[in-house]
Amino acid sequence: MTLPREIKISVIAIVCLANMMFSNELPLPALPTIAKYFSTTTEITQMTVAMNLAGIAIFALIHGPLSDTYGRKNVLLYSLFLYVIFTLICPYAETIHQLVMFRFLQGCCGGASTVIGLAMVNDEFSGPHNTQVLSRIMVASVGASILAPIIGGHLTVGFGWQYVFYFMAAYGAFCWLLIYFYYKESCVHHHAHCPEGSKLKAKLLLKYHQIFEGFSEMLHHREFLYAVTIHGSLNCGKWIYATVAPFIFIQSLGLSPIVFGYYTAALIGAFILCSLLTEFTIEKIGNYGVIQKGLGIAFVGAVLLLIVLLFFPNRPDSLAFAAALYIGATAMLTPSGATLAMDLTKKKGAAAAILSSSKTFMGVLGASIGGIVREDHFILMPIILFVTIAVPAFMLFQLRQGQKKHA
Repeated sequence: MTLPREIKISVIAIVCLANMMFSNELPLPALPTIAKYFSTTTEITQMTVAMNLAGIAIFALIHGPLSDTYGRKNVLLYSLFLYVIFTLICPYAETIHQLVMFRFLQGCCGGASTVIGLAMVNDEFSGPHNTQVLSRIMVASVGASILAPIIGGHLTVGFGWQYVFYFMAAYGAFCWLLIYFYYKESCVHHHAHCPEGSKLKAKLLLKYHQIFEGFSEMLHHREFLYAVTIHGSLNCGKWIYATVAPFIFIQSLGLSPIVFGYYTAALIGAFILCSLLTEFTIEKIGNYGVIQKGLGIAFVGAVLLLIVLLFFPNRPDSLAFAAALYIGATAMLTPSGATLAMDLTKKKGAAAAILSSSKTFMGVLGASIGGIVREDHFILMPIILFVTIAVPAFMLFQLRQGQKKHA
């Protein structure tokens, strides 16, 4: 029985997104262990997360346009091959600085999974239907987020932090095989703008305006930038929590990496509920309504997190519940913001690159801020979360004002 193309595209997109979730979240329970292994500080260890995200963000701006020109499949296969190589090198780092560098290179190659996964979905869908499909994909791929901290915790305790990277490499290789054998190119316009001449030249030499065609137009499109900001703002707060939480739960509260992994996996329950809420309400209230409700849920989570840190700092369950509300709201802002942005341009690969890059740069910012939120400054975390909510709220207001003017 042959699967419908829409389902096949969705499954491959899920696998690609899961690859990046594993890459980002599997090492989190291992951070304190890595710090001890290299006899280094919390701040430097957290740089392994920040630099991995930085590599993803920077090269997202290249992967998207390249996939518009040479096709989604070709770019994915080359990028995933290099991702596996750099992932296998990580366990052999002799210093923390080498590990930081290898994680950066890993991110440079692995970021193609997110960018092209988003682009291949938008090749098939648009409008509210695209939001629904993205929401379903996020629910399905969230299994990786549930499993990642649990697997990472067990591998760290049972075998050592190095095996976290062996697992990531094995999954990356699985993704490569799946795409090679089962993915049929979804970008029907690829090669349409390739330069004439030899095939080698066409593959290796691309003019600047051919690679980044459409970037300038999108970056001067105010409404597009508003939607991009909404799409990625909460990712900053998510990664502040992600980089600080291992040290709260494991070092301050004395929990094991395995227990921390289960607490982190529990956050995904709120994410799934918010994804389902998006799917069931998008037709009635539209993307603007979904974003507004998501911001409300995030605000409640930030308020509860402030209360917990002030009055119940030794309650990991309360801390996880508050964080779950904030992180769950990303399941509402991310697909709705992406749809609003993607529907404003025909350059889907370039738009996906900007969306993925900006969101990941917010993650880099969050992971970097997490490095200064030490044990005696945990209260800074909810305060910063309020800022990450206020910014997209302002962008939503601006989009609605623009919509009224065009009406």
